[in-house]
Amino acid sequence: MCLMVKRRRRVQQSILQSFSAATWSAVGATLAAFAVALRLAGRRAVLLEVLDAFINGGFATRQSDRRGNALFLLLSAFGLVVVSAFTGTFMSFLAALADARQMDTIEEVARHATSVLGDGDLTMHFRHVDKDDVIWKLLSKYQSVADNGVLYRAAHRHFPRDGPAPALIFSHFFARLVLEERTMTNETTGESFAHIVPQCLIAPGYRSFFARHRWHLRPLFDRLLLILIQAGIVDKLDRDHWYVWRVPFNMRRVPAVATRSAMFSTKEPRALQLSSLVEPAAVLAVGALAAATTFGAEVALRMRARRGASLAASR
Repeated sequence: MCLMVKRRRRVQQSILQSFSAATWSAVGATLAAFAVALRLAGRRAVLLEVLDAFINGGFATRQSDRRGNALFLLLSAFGLVVVSAFTGTFMSFLAALADARQMDTIEEVARHATSVLGDGDLTMHFRHVDKDDVIWKLLSKYQSVADNGVLYRAAHRHFPRDGPAPALIFSHFFARLVLEERTMTNETTGESFAHIVPQCLIAPGYRSFFARHRWHLRPLFDRLLLILIQAGIVDKLDRDHWYVWRVPFNMRRVPAVATRSAMFSTKEPRALQLSSLVEPAAVLAVGALAAATTFGAEVALRMRARRGASLAASR
């Protein structure tokens, strides 16, 4: 039952997240404008012709009912673009949710292949690399996360009584400490991992945090950091980045992030922006223009043939 409730919530969220707020606003405004236009058309006794076009697929033939035809064509084109765009984006949301894995503990974060993306030096990578079939294992364990929320939730499990602050600080500073000029490697410090962990906690953020309150959490922070560092994250950064660039799907370069960072498609696909509807609308317009040109040429040829036949008959 719990899984069904969670999936229903995810589906409901995906319905709203498929389009951005601006896109939903534009869709609502367009539908309202069409409703007003239908009301005005009804006052001109054209509404029945428009509704007949919807039901039977026919068009009004009288000269005075061309506005109804234009309204029907515009509404059909708008519906085709919006429905097609929404269907594709919505299915991408559902597919991403179905393939996503939820990690709740620090051990799971250290054990699985996860790309945690942040801003600048907060970008970090966890890679579980085995000796055999490394690339295939990366592909099978591939997962992307939009931010450091997974690490935050995992750390929050260890600090249930202290509120969200410890987990937030832990997840926020860990990436910065691990990726900071490689000062935590054995080659540069000559220290073991057990000595590196207390050294991490000397950072200004940790220092002020433990000085003010929750100093009793420092041993637990040491243990959690040690779990992640012993997973081989620091030693495998260079090698893993070489493997990451060989992953053949869903990867983009990030110019604003450090050079040793890589970006994958996020766990949640990006909402469809209003500007994204321009391309399908342009394709539809080109198709309509081509169809109108073909239809016009065919009508012109038939009219010319009829004129030729009538002239021949008159002679």
